[in-house]
Amino acid sequence: MTSFGVWGLPQMIHKYYAIKDEEAIKKGNIISTLFELVIGGSAYFTGSLGRLFFIFIKVIYLKFLVKKKVFKLSAWLYIFKEIEG
Repeated sequence: MTSFGVWGLPQMIHKYYAIKDEEAIKKGNIISTLFELVIGGSAYFTGSLGRLFFIFIKVIYLKFLVKKKVFKLSAWLYIFKEIEG
């Protein structure tokens, strides 16, 4: 979880002195991997679900405009085709 550039920092060197035994290293690897999966998965799903949310909002808004007869149905279908494509 650290890069080569920060190995010279005191807090990065200190974490290696704090290792008690081999079991602590294995436990730390598992915990940091799970943490990274949660953080990476959250970032991924935030982006993908955000895209779905805004498409959903746009479709609802376009349906509202068609209902109020601001847009014709053919224009709405063209725009919806552009969103999905």
